[in-house]
Amino acid sequence: MAEVKDNPVTVDVASVASIKAQNDTKELKKQRAEFLRKCRVARKKKVFLSAMDALILGKVYTYTLNGVPVTLEFDDQEHEFPEFIANSIQEKLAKIHKNAVPKSIYKKLF
Repeated sequence: MAEVKDNPVTVDVASVASIKAQNDTKELKKQRAEFLRKCRVARKKKVFLSAMDALILGKVYTYTLNGVPVTLEFDDQEHEFPEFIANSIQEKLAKIHKNAVPKSIYKKLF
């Protein structure tokens, strides 16, 4: 049986993976901090969240925007969001409404 000699250059795979995970985590934290800074300085916009949408999505609906969770509560009130998030919410709700209504009715409405 052949003998296997120790390789003087041994790489601990777990250590490499750990270092990569730490670097990824640092990068994600940096991106999240930048996103939150952008939210703080952005102009605010109000979005009305209708309780009717709760029938489709549930009373509370969460989705992610650039890896950051955005939670909506459909309670017949206006909620203030940074403008770019408000636009995202309105686009998302428009797509949901379009797909929730049969096409024959949607065409008559619009």
